[in-house]
Amino acid sequence: MTTAAALKAWDTRRANGGSQPPAKGAAPEARNPDIHLYMNIGVADSDGLPEISCSFSFMDKNKLAEISALSMEDRALLAIRLVSGGTTADKSATFTGHDKTRVFLSGGTADSLDSILPKMRVLDSMLNKTFEDSEDSTLPMAIQAISWHLRCDWIVFDGNRTKRGIAYMIGEKVIESVMALYSRMN
Repeated sequence: MTTAAALKAWDTRRANGGSQPPAKGAAPEARNPDIHLYMNIGVADSDGLPEISCSFSFMDKNKLAEISALSMEDRALLAIRLVSGGTTADKSATFTGHDKTRVFLSGGTADSLDSILPKMRVLDSMLNKTFEDSEDSTLPMAIQAISWHLRCDWIVFDGNRTKRGIAYMIGEKVIESVMALYSRMN
């Protein structure tokens, strides 16, 4: 699917009701207006294959927000990742695995999962619905859907901070960057 077709599908979906509704009975807590949600996109190598990972952080006046200033739902996002792995280590790689979120706990306990898993289920459900509605199951669509659903203030990739309005194009740029790197190596 081309970028234009994907954006048209997303616009249609938004016009017909938007993204996954909030979990029943639970309206998200209001976030402090000084705290901004960032989606951080990184590129790495995993067992010789390219890997693209999207993680989240909260910033308060250009520094990391204090954990105590975040709601439990926002704290859960700190452990959630959207990860996509390349199928090969060359310029013909395709990216898979971004249809589900992953959890990364460092020093967490089983109790930590109680707040993380519900948020992951909502995000995974939203991804499934987006892929169905748009007929586009690419990584750029996943990045766009999650950043819009979470109302990310900024997307950060390659040292640049951008508003979420061009999330799909950023996703394409990430893949192009990885492909360019591998085409130079091979």
